[in-house]
This record gives sequence, C-alpha cells and structure tokens, in this order.
Amino acid sequence: MNTSADAQTNTSTQALFLAQPPKLKKLIAVELPKSTVYPSKEIPVRLKIVVTATGSVQTVDVLQGFGEPFDSAARMAAMKFEFEPGVLNTGQTVPVTINYEYRILAPPPPKPKKEVPPPVTLKGTVLQRGKRIPIEAIEIFAEIDGKTVTSTLTNSRGQFSIVVDSKSFRIRTKSLFFEKMNLEINGEPGETIEEKYFLLAIGSKYETIVRARAVRREVVARTLSREEINRAPGTAGDTLKAVANLPGVARNAFDGGPPVLRGSAPGDSGIFLETQEIPQIYHFGGLRSTFNSAFLEEVNFVPGNFGPEFGRSIGGIIDVRVRNPAEDLFRGSVDVNVYDASLVLEGPVSENVTMGGAFRRSYIDSVLPAVIPDEAPISFNTAPRFYDYQFITRWKIDDKQDLRFIWFGSRDKLTLLFDDPQADPQIRGALQTNVGFHKVLMIYSSKISSRVRQSVNIITGIQNLDFELGEAINFNLDNQNINLRNTWDIKLSDWLATRFGIDAEYSRVQLNLNVPQPPKEGENPVPLSTTQSLSNTIDGDLINPGAFAELKFTFFDDLIIVPSVRTDYYEAIDEFTVDPRLLAQYKLNKDFQFNFGLGSYQQQPEYDESDDVYGSRLLLPERSIQTSLGMQSRLFDFLEFDLTGFYKTLDRQVVRNLAA
Repeated sequence: MNTSADAQTNTSTQALFLAQPPKLKKLIAVELPKSTVYPSKEIPVRLKIVVTATGSVQTVDVLQGFGEPFDSAARMAAMKFEFEPGVLNTGQTVPVTINYEYRILAPPPPKPKKEVPPPVTLKGTVLQRGKRIPIEAIEIFAEIDGKTVTSTLTNSRGQFSIVVDSKSFRIRTKSLFFEKMNLEINGEPGETIEEKYFLLAIGSKYETIVRARAVRREVVARTLSREEINRAPGTAGDTLKAVANLPGVARNAFDGGPPVLRGSAPGDSGIFLETQEIPQIYHFGGLRSTFNSAFLEEVNFVPGNFGPEFGRSIGGIIDVRVRNPAEDLFRGSVDVNVYDASLVLEGPVSENVTMGGAFRRSYIDSVLPAVIPDEAPISFNTAPRFYDYQFITRWKIDDKQDLRFIWFGSRDKLTLLFDDPQADPQIRGALQTNVGFHKVLMIYSSKISSRVRQSVNIITGIQNLDFELGEAINFNLDNQNINLRNTWDIKLSDWLATRFGIDAEYSRVQLNLNVPQPPKEGENPVPLSTTQSLSNTIDGDLINPGAFAELKFTFFDDLIIVPSVRTDYYEAIDEFTVDPRLLAQYKLNKDFQFNFGLGSYQQQPEYDESDDVYGSRLLLPERSIQTSLGMQSRLFDFLEFDLTGFYKTLDRQVVRNLAA
C-alpha cells in the first residue's frame, strides 16, 4: 500500500506544468525628456519581470540595457504593466518570472513647418465727421475676396483692432446711423497700420450740423445736437428752450411751465434726463432751463407715439442726454450775461475717470428793482433769483462697463408784495414761492456680449415746493423719491432683437395745502375769492411700478416693425394698465421712407382728482389712442421734406361734477 501511494504521488508531481504563461494586458509607454537624443530608430532594453499570481508586477531588473535614460525609463514603465497571471494545468494562478524586451521607438522627425507670413494688424479710430466725436458700437468687417474673415465693434472711444492673415483686404462698416465705409487696406506682413476714419451721419453732405436719423422706436423723433442748439435763434444757447421752435410745440407763457406737445395739456407730457423724469424744466419765467446746457449732448424730442420705455403720459416726451466730461484735457468756461453768470469746469483726473461741474446763479434780483417804476402796484422783498448746479463723474471701468454719477439741483426763490389787491381781494399781502430739487443719478451700462447689453439707471433725491399768497393760500410739498429703470437689449439674430425692462417709482410725500380749487380743462378761470378752497394734509407713500417689452423685426434692411407693450400700476387709484403699441418704418429707397405708429397711452388722474375728500379713488386712468403716419424725403442734398399726420382720441377725462 505504501509503495503504491508513493508511486502515485510522484506521478502527480511530475504532471504539474505551466499551462498559460502571463499575458500582457496594459502596456505603459516610456516617459523620456523632450531633449532626449535617440541614437537609433529602435532602442531595445531586455528586462526580467516577476509577475505575481494576481497579474501585477513585483520586480523589474535590467538584463541587457542600452544606457540612460532609456534603461530607467523602460524599468519604470514596466513596473506599471498589468498582466493576466500565469496559470498551471490545474487552473491555479502562480507567480512567474519572464524575460521581456522593451523596444523604444524614436519619434518621427518633425515635419518642416510651412512658413506663414505674419498677419497685418489694423488699428483704427472711427469719428463722426464734422464733430470728431467717437462712434461707439459700429460694426467693422474685414473681407478677403468678398468673404468676411473677421469682424469687431468699436469701443466707447471709437477704437477697434483687427488682425488679418493677409497683406491685402477690405474693411467695411455696417450702420444705420452713419454712411457706409468700404476701403482697401494694403500692408506688409507683420505691419501694424493705424488710421482714423470720419463717417458722416445720415444727412446732407453739405451740412455742418448733423441731425441724427437713427432707426427709431418713434414715428416722429427729432434729435438736436449741441451745435444745432447753440446756433438756433431765440434760445441763447439753452438746450431745452430750443424745443419750443420745433413743429408740434406750442410756446409757453411767461411762467415757464412744461411745453405743450401736439395740443396736449402741459402736464400730459414728460420731461426726462437720461430717461428719468425731472421735476422742474425751467427757472422762473422760462428764462433758463434748470440743467446747464454745457453738459447736454442732445435732446430727443418725440411729440407722440413714443416707445414703451416711457409711460405715465398721454402727450409726448422730451428726453435730454448728458455728455461725458472731456477726456483730452482740463478746460473751463465762464458765461456772464444780462441776468445770470455761470462757471463750467471739466477734464480727466485719471486714465479712466473724468469729472465735470457747473454752477449758475442769477443776479436778476439786482436788476429788476432798478427798472420797475416806483408807481407800480408791486414791490420786491426778495426779487426773483435762482441757481442750479451739476456735478458729473464718469468711470470707464473697461471696454464693456461704464459707470456715471450725475448730481444736480436747482432752487428758485421769490417774495413779491402786492400793495393793491386789484380786482381780487384774495391777492393781498405777500406772494412767497420757493421751488427746488436735488437729485443724484447713477447710470451703469454693461456690454455682456456682442448681442446682450444691460443698463441700470437709478435716481433719488428730494423736491420742495413752498407757495404762499397772503395768509389764506398756501401749498407746501416735500417729496422724497427713488426711481429705478433696468433695461436689457438682446440681439437674437440679424433680423430679430428684443428690448425689455422695468420702470418703477417710489415716493414719500408730505403735503400741506389750502388753495383754491384749480379749473379743469376747458373751464374759464374765475377770481380766486369765488372758488372753493381745498384744504388737506397728506403724509404717505406712493409706489408706481411699471414694465415694458418690445420686439424689433428687420426685413431686408428696408422694413422695420416694432410691436411692444407696457404695463403700469397706479397705487393712488389701485389700477393696472396695459398699453399695446406698434411702430413701423419702411424705406422705399435711400431718399424716401414712411413711418407709422399706433398705440395706447395712459396716465393717472391728478392727485387732487383721486383724493378721497375732493375727488374719487374710483376714477380710471386717463387714456389716449394715438396714431401717426409720416413720410420723409431728401429732395436734394441741401433740402429735406418731412410731413407727418397724426390723430389721437382722449377718453376718461376728469370733469367736475356740478351736482356734487
């Protein structure tokens, strides 16, 4: 039995053998420095590798090397190999030692680089011809054989830079505001070319004063430049007074109240500074506007059918734009005339920051008493006097962000003594009036991308109005407010763009009044002593939020259609309004175009009309449906023809209830 067992055991031991040697599963490439010099195309390194029963590498030894750094690199790479382990004929995995030859292949020689000539760089500045004002956001295209190879936009300084891989190419501009440019550029490889280009705003080539003719959201819009205003007769260079000379505007009486646009009541139109409404447009008597014209860039005048970004008015709008202080050098001016004197200073304080300021004070209080006859029924305790100021700071954060602060204010004061009550016994004693406001406006604009822009506009401040006539009539108003406007412009495609935003108002109002009831529109004025008096004290908050949105469709660059909508909430009467609007422009050819507008416009009644005591909170917003059709034609280079017909209906107008 024992002999037989020993024979069987020896037979089994001799039968064991390696049925499957280790098989490489993961080959790791060698890592050699880039500066390695390869002596031949193929470098063999023989290695002894111990593969464990799990397939990992335990040790690696170099049997026959080729020298450094090849031996070490081959050994380090082999340590990371992965194998299928060796298997006995019984199916058991076992450690196995193998010899492995690692052949390191030299990388192929680099292909000779094709010599490419260095590109041509064009750095340009685009300025408005006749004004030398930088033109911002104008599209510049570089073309080779009629195909666009690159494009860019000018920055806020009118500058652009284009790099083209060709010594000859063409550049052209695309703008609806300015004439087109199409020029051949020839340079040498690697050359940087710097040039200035002067583009004429669309208009007569013989004009030295240019009236901008932009693609409008309004059917009839006028944009008056500073140069045009300064040379307009009868305005003494005052920007806002120049509006009175435009078609559709009625001149104001001596009180200098708001302008009358297309027959609307003075209070039915809005006066805006950088899209924010200002409380007072003129000083006493309309002699001067309350914002110094030295810092006004242009006046956008729209007597009707204005776009959705403006609301709470059923007449027209006047939007004044403020220019940036000078960037080139520090400068100033002094203006002394018959009734006031002003000082203006402006200039750069750093590479990206400019500042400017102006102050004006009248001295008509020194002139009037000397010219009024002694027998006149009035005398002055404090003659009319006014002052206003502006302080502007602009910070150009970068080519895509811009921040401006505008601090401005105005004050008018008058005390007048009536020695003779004339035909109305109420007009006796002293008339005292003190009107003023102080505002801070922040404007932040950002170019998020070439297709998306945002503008944030916030204004806050106080307004005071104190009026007393004798002991029986007084009106005292203190208004603290903050208004927010946030607008987004998005170019969705070459033919579709959208514009939307919010326009919200908050006011803290303190009012104390005892005044005769004012006449309604259409009523004849009567002596103050015969009218009912309104007496009230108000201390509360008012919130009027609004929002707007529009789409602009451009078809073949000839037809532009702009549907839009605006919604507002009026807390005083607890009413929401929705105003759809439609504007269109069709250009028949370069010298002839049609404009069309149709829209709904609403505003809340006057606060005394919606008062719980003297009016009714059940009143609806006053409404106007406006439509306009206009045509514009350039008959000759020196003559333009502009004709607009308009029709508007007014409803929900407030009238006095004689039965009440």
